[in-house]
Amino acid sequence: MTRFRTHKEMEDIYQGFAERGERSWPYLLEYTNNRQILKFFGSKHSTDITDSQWSILEAKWVDFAAHDNDKKILVYERQDFDIKDETRDTALAKYSESGLAAWLAKQTGIPSTSGEPGIISEIEHLKTRYNVEEIALYYFARQMLQWLMQDSEAHPDWVKYATDTLEKYDSLGCWDSKKITLENALAWFSTTTGEKFDSQDRQTLYSLSDPSQSEVSSASGMFRDAYLFQQIQEKWQTGYDVFIIYGSGHAIVLEPVLKDLAEKG
Repeated sequence: MTRFRTHKEMEDIYQGFAERGERSWPYLLEYTNNRQILKFFGSKHSTDITDSQWSILEAKWVDFAAHDNDKKILVYERQDFDIKDETRDTALAKYSESGLAAWLAKQTGIPSTSGEPGIISEIEHLKTRYNVEEIALYYFARQMLQWLMQDSEAHPDWVKYATDTLEKYDSLGCWDSKKITLENALAWFSTTTGEKFDSQDRQTLYSLSDPSQSEVSSASGMFRDAYLFQQIQEKWQTGYDVFIIYGSGHAIVLEPVLKDLAEKG
């Protein structure tokens, strides 16, 4: 039976690229049958408008938009953003690859949708296996890694950035009376790692966010991938051409089941 790749298998594929001296992104999947095409652009998350992967994305989008099928859809990774008044570059700079892809879809009149299950659904799923502190720490570390790698230039005050982020999480109201505050997140961080929080400590933030190292991250990723696959499968089986823009890890994990889906028509 065809299955998703595990995060260990995903990490092995990344390691293979590294050993060969090759970059692992964009990780491209392309399938077709007599009627439809499916393209998955597995990106490296970036808001850098000069990144070379964008020219590849735009070329793949041109091919997708030109295919002779009136039913088309873009499925992107982010949630809750609006490119109504954005230019190409501002959509990319604000919302990374999802913003650029949504902007391209808008220019060509192709509908787009998020492939995400919704944060409350994800948290409730994680709570069946992990406690609130473990889950909240994962989200905190993931967001602070994003701040360090992408958002720090636009938002240099990490305390304000973290506080605003955690207030949004706390407002979801699904934490079993626990308060999701910066003070609590820093305490949970120290208890788990044995270290005082350092906003520049990329290695520790990565270890808490990486699905091959963190059980919570792996469970989150698998839940999201299962939901994403359901969205793709539904559209494919109703005759749509589908273009997916997600991080490369998602493409690697879903590759076997997407190949099987496309081959079965």
